Amino acid sequence: QTTERQWRWIAHHLSNHRKQLQDQQFSSLGAAQWFGGRLVFQAKLQNKCSIFRMEPERLDVKAEAWLPCRQFMQQGLAAQGDELVWLDQHVESGAPQLWRLNGQKAELQQTFSAAYRRPVAALLERRQVWVLLQQDDFNTSLFRFHLSTAALQKVADFPYAFHTLSAWDEKRLLLSSPAGSFIFSAEQSQLIPLQLASGAFVDQQRMADRLLATQIPRD
Repeated sequence: QTTERQWRWIAHHLSNHRKQLQDQQFSSLGAAQWFGGRLVFQAKLQNKCSIFRMEPERLDVKAEAWLPCRQFMQQGLAAQGDELVWLDQHVESGAPQLWRLNGQKAELQQTFSAAYRRPVAALLERRQVWVLLQQDDFNTSLFRFHLSTAALQKVADFPYAFHTLSAWDEKRLLLSSPAGSFIFSAEQSQLIPLQLASGAFVDQQRMADRLLATQIPRD
């Protein structure tokens, strides 16, 4: 984040520790995914939400506003292999929606109930999309959507305001909330709390036997 409260990418070259700053700046910037050899991410530019793509070696070249989105989400985009999906909201009702890239065209896969306040996060694993939706200030719901069959399954309701979703291993998920972090097994419908340092964490990712996360500073 810059002093003007704008966001941009920084490339850190491990071979020589050189840092390269992106010229282009955004008012909001979401988590990036690798797709088709490029970085793909949600961002807001001049108060307009778009899905951008860019060449990571060319930070001096403006990222391309590739696909439209109505509602910006920090973790609303997911990719794996040749599949790209993202979350959005219906322009009138605000109902959460799941979209998928079909060739070069955005294709609506699922519209959820407008009773959900907003979509939170998406995770794509083995052609299954895990979708986290916010019910209210204190509760979230987890869905599983199968890309091959278009089948939708409600997996669980949680009494926590989860804001981050990632894979723990091939069978379990890592969920994070202001109340703490949890491992969730869909097969056993079991939510196991993790004993971590005190504080709230976002963007948690498990890397081998380590857990990488960003800690939210306390006021």
